[in-house]
Amino acid sequence: MALIEDPCLTAEEQHLYDLMSEISERSWYAGWLIGTDYEVWRLAHEGGTWGRGASSELGEDLREIRALSERLQRWIVRPDQPREGCDAESIPLTSWQTMYDAWRSTWTSSPGSSGR
Repeated sequence: MALIEDPCLTAEEQHLYDLMSEISERSWYAGWLIGTDYEVWRLAHEGGTWGRGASSELGEDLREIRALSERLQRWIVRPDQPREGCDAESIPLTSWQTMYDAWRSTWTSSPGSSGR
């Protein structure tokens, strides 16, 4: 059952969105905290923690998220300016990887930063 039905997502993309939202809920008691798209990707691909969520405890869900996104070759984001009637957007993994790499570099290149 979808937490939020988004008419701009396919059924499988909606399932991916719901899984990501569940990680946000379990980590922060928030259905989609700002940055969920980045943090869930980081947990699924690099491990670590986010709020109360640890990749070691979220492993099964994170594996499902990773497998589904790889099969779809898509990732779900909540853009600052979504299309009319949409809350989320599905983007190609190639576009997402560029966005993620830019976001990740801000954590590893900041003075005094040790990454996450």
